[in-house]
Amino acid sequence: MKLNGQTIVLTGASSGIGAEAAKIMARRGATVCLVARREEQLREVQEVIETEGGCAFIYPCDLSDNVAIEACAARILAEQPRIDALVNNAAHSIRRPIEQSLDRLHDYQRTVQLNYIGAVAMTLQFLPRFVQQGHGHANRPQHHQDSLDRVGQDHRLEPAGQRVSGDHQEDNRHCHLVPQVEHSRQCQGRSLVDRHQVD
Repeated sequence: MKLNGQTIVLTGASSGIGAEAAKIMARRGATVCLVARREEQLREVQEVIETEGGCAFIYPCDLSDNVAIEACAARILAEQPRIDALVNNAAHSIRRPIEQSLDRLHDYQRTVQLNYIGAVAMTLQFLPRFVQQGHGHANRPQHHQDSLDRVGQDHRLEPAGQRVSGDHQEDNRHCHLVPQVEHSRQCQGRSLVDRHQVD
C-alpha cells in the first residue's frame, strides 16, 4: 500500500508502536489522524510530525467508551473528506498469571472492550465511507489477536493486511476497499497528490 497522499486513521497513536508508526507514515507522505485517550501525548506526536514537515491531526478519544468512539469517528468523518485506511492499533494486555487474576474480571472486560469491541466499533463507523468512496482499508495488528487468544476469545477480526471487499452487483464490479482513485488535498500549505489505477 502506497502511503504518499493517503489519509490514515491510527488508534493508539500517543505512544509506543502507534506513535512510531504515525511518524513513519507521515514521513512517507501520509496524512495521519491520531487517535488515543491522552491528548497531551497526541500533541507531542503531532508536533514531531509537523516539525519534520508532515501532516497530522489529533482526535482524543477514550476507546473503552463506545459513545466516545462514535463521537470521535463522526468528527473525523466530518473533517476529513477522504479516509483511505483505519489502523486499529490501540490495545491492552494483561501482564499477570491467571491465578493472580481470579478476582479481576474487569481486567478481561477491559481487554476485550479495547482490543475487540472498540476496534469493531471504530471500523463500523468508517465502513459506510469506504463503501461510498469505493475504496478503503481496515486492519488490526496481529499482536492484538494474541492478547485476545489469551483471554479465550473465539471471534476474531481480520489479521493485519487482509482486505475488506464488497461486490457492486449493479455493475458487476468487484471493489477492493483499498486506495484506487486520485487524491489531492492541502494540509498546512503542502499539496499531497497520489494517483492509483482504478480496476
